[in-house]
Amino acid sequence: GAAAKLTRKEIDKQTEFVRGIGAKGLAYIRWVDDAPNCSFAKFMGEGELEAILSALGCEKGDVALEEALSLFEEGTALVGSCNKLLDNAELKVTQMTKGADGAPVETELQDESV
Repeated sequence: GAAAKLTRKEIDKQTEFVRGIGAKGLAYIRWVDDAPNCSFAKFMGEGELEAILSALGCEKGDVALEEALSLFEEGTALVGSCNKLLDNAELKVTQMTKGADGAPVETELQDESV
């Protein structure tokens, strides 16, 4: 599998590359021996890593980089869409304006096109 071809040294090189373009690091799962080696396992609770391995379809001999990046990109896009929807909903409910004394006053939004 890919895990035998992509050594820890190669993963370290890729980690340095992504740091050079602004990332904080590289999340990976590399499964060569009996148990998977994971860059973020220490942050996981009981059973969480196994759930991720199952969701990615990761087995012994695999390196789960591309699958994880794809899921991350999908999640990031969904977060952006959700934030836009929430922002628009908030604008439809209230509009903040300043009162005569400078304190914020909430008024209903008059423009229905938002």
